[in-house]
Amino acid sequence: MPFGLLAVVSKAIFDSRLPAINRAIEQFAVSGFRAEMVHRNLDWMQALNIEYDASCFDVDPFQAMPGGVGGIWPFGVGKFVELSYTLPQDHTLFISLGETTTRIWEARLAFVRKHHGMALMLMHPDYLCPENGLRLYVAFLSEVLEIATPWHVLPR
Repeated sequence: MPFGLLAVVSKAIFDSRLPAINRAIEQFAVSGFRAEMVHRNLDWMQALNIEYDASCFDVDPFQAMPGGVGGIWPFGVGKFVELSYTLPQDHTLFISLGETTTRIWEARLAFVRKHHGMALMLMHPDYLCPENGLRLYVAFLSEVLEIATPWHVLPR
């Protein structure tokens, strides 16, 4: 049974899926959630037994649900904390924009660092495999380590 697409289904369908979602959360001992394709409804998601969510983005005009939260810091949403991703997704860079360098990630990271925000990336193995995706990802992570010592933390 698919659990995602929270924002494009009816409330009745979401409510019918909710017990199974919460059972899976308990069964796999997870404390966070990310809606499939970041299709989310933060009001409905208050019924999920989670401590944090990562289904929002700060600004991403390429998403099916455009807009974003407009901020680069974690924030409270009802009973959980929202951790929005603040660096462009791999699909956006490699597929939508045809990017072949790390320059956009670098510029965005510089902005996030300047404003003491949270740098969070949403990556997918299938977009790292074609062409130079994995090479660029590794190169970017290497650059991050050269800039400063990042504070690596788990959301929980």
